[in-house]
Amino acid sequence: MIPSLLVTFLYGENPNPLLFSILALFVPALALSLLRPRSNRFTVRDGFIIVAVIWIVMSLFGALPYFFSGYIPSYIDCFFESVSGFTTTGASILTNIEALPKGILFWRSSTNWIGGMGILVLTLALFKSLGDGAHHLMRAESPGPSPDKLVSRLGKSSKILYGFYIILTVAEIISLLICGLDLFNATTTTMATAGTGGFSVLNQGIGGYGNPAAEVVIAVFMALFGVNFSIYYLLAHRKFRLVWKNSELRLYLGILLIGVAAITINTLPLYSSLGDGLRSSFFQASSILTTTGFSTANFDLWPMFSKTILFLFMFIGGCAGSTSGGIKCTRIYILFQSFRRECRKILHPNSVSSIKVDERTVLSDNTVWNITQFFFSYMVVAFGGFI
Repeated sequence: MIPSLLVTFLYGENPNPLLFSILALFVPALALSLLRPRSNRFTVRDGFIIVAVIWIVMSLFGALPYFFSGYIPSYIDCFFESVSGFTTTGASILTNIEALPKGILFWRSSTNWIGGMGILVLTLALFKSLGDGAHHLMRAESPGPSPDKLVSRLGKSSKILYGFYIILTVAEIISLLICGLDLFNATTTTMATAGTGGFSVLNQGIGGYGNPAAEVVIAVFMALFGVNFSIYYLLAHRKFRLVWKNSELRLYLGILLIGVAAITINTLPLYSSLGDGLRSSFFQASSILTTTGFSTANFDLWPMFSKTILFLFMFIGGCAGSTSGGIKCTRIYILFQSFRRECRKILHPNSVSSIKVDERTVLSDNTVWNITQFFFSYMVVAFGGFI
């Protein structure tokens, strides 16, 4: 919350909401730091409990700046806004976003940035005392394929991931400044883009800037933040062959490009030029596929074909190991491979086949079963929410 506090001083606003929030965090943190656990070892069950508790507690404290500011009088509404920010959902109870002070708006965008990479990745990057327990946290956070470790230690891997996260964040801020946005708008928009959370500081969203160049930049970076961050590690080490062979990356880019082309052709009569139609289609497809939620067009007016593509994109999501949500492309790829294997078994009952990823990695039946369970659990929760 300290950067947000600095923003309040910069704009001459009342710092008390953030000061009170920092104090409310500091007191229990000081008390907890005095406790010395008998053992730092914990089990898989402990990992799941810690994951759930961290997200809930972060959201409870994250709601305090809104509440103390008085702009959102109901703590339940404050908690909703906080949960939406940290989980990068992007839903909001605010009807007049621009009425909030700059410091509170900066904190609101910060929750997207913090939640984007994941609170657990931040935890692993900061704390060295977790030991073997770090793996239990990652398993609880990432059901399905085992999370990739870029180096031998998860803590160091987390720091590398945050390094790329910060580099991409700074690159987008600079790009938006070149496009004509001021520093505050460029930074807050970038934090919402990086976390694929979609919190805008304008009532009209990104379309309120009326800046086509900025829209293209944001669309490109939304797509970049939807890529598995281990790809950037491979690129930094010039392992281009491994990048090209990455099945998930090819599927992700293929889905995005085909979707953009299909929507552009379908919505072309609604736009005055091919350029406008292509820009709008790319922005919306990139926004929905990465579950960012930014909008520059009223796509409710688009034909049903285009809306159906966007609806499917919501479920697919970006790559595993990215800041995006959804089922993730790697799980979609593995489920399709599993379906194809079962069809082959029906035709050739005695055949023995395995599921390969990236042309070399063979997945165990247990991993495929975990992914199948995740998929059906995801659909059950989605259907339950709909009901």
